[in-house]
Amino acid sequence: MAEKVTIILPMLPPSLPAEGKTQRRRQQAEEKKWQDYIASEWTLSGKPKFNTIRVTLIFSFPEKGQYALADYLATGSKLVGDAVKGRFISDDGPEQLMGWSFLFQFGVHPQTKVIIEAVRQADEGWQRPSCSLYENCNAPICPLDQTSLKGTWYPREEICHSRTQGNLPWIRAQRKIVASGAPADRYFNLLMLERNCIIKKGIAGLDPNEADTTQFKKWLADHPVKKEMSEEEKKARSAHLKKFQFQDADA
Repeated sequence: MAEKVTIILPMLPPSLPAEGKTQRRRQQAEEKKWQDYIASEWTLSGKPKFNTIRVTLIFSFPEKGQYALADYLATGSKLVGDAVKGRFISDDGPEQLMGWSFLFQFGVHPQTKVIIEAVRQADEGWQRPSCSLYENCNAPICPLDQTSLKGTWYPREEICHSRTQGNLPWIRAQRKIVASGAPADRYFNLLMLERNCIIKKGIAGLDPNEADTTQFKKWLADHPVKKEMSEEEKKARSAHLKKFQFQDADA
């Protein structure tokens, strides 16, 4: 069974206030359209059933402009939440729907991408991490949650704020990736974040629309591990730096 299902709807969620009979009918029709579309994709995927899931919604707008993003979050969450309940998961409570992530981007056509990832926490005796920040933290990869380490991270998503965990190399890499201006619609996994490679402007993650294996191998080839200096090279570099320090002092 697939651990991740991606559904691309050729539309954006509407902002339809349920006031008046006409608006309520339009809202009900829109809800049915989303329900039917996701139900059809669920059937084509083999009707997968998960104990717990994490959902990512990526809203793609056809052109730049002013959008009431909060409305898209509210209506999109409701439409998708109602559609996955009873299909991918039996209920949409916090025990089964473990997390939501939202991204906004601009594309050629309006669309909503729904990424549903299985979280095997219930099967592995998962326990809530003992972190005071956990309840209000939306970081998709948590250093204290072993199952989340198998997930993905987009540059616009949260990064662990824990002071005790914040010095981990892969969390430092996340900060560098954000500072480099990496595209928000391309994701990184833990193996990529842990890779001791050069992080600079132009770095980008993997495309969620392409097969993981092929582009992951290419990404590793394009981002080789930084060469570690030998002890002799370190000593030579240290002596070289000291030489210039003495010259600056004499000047």
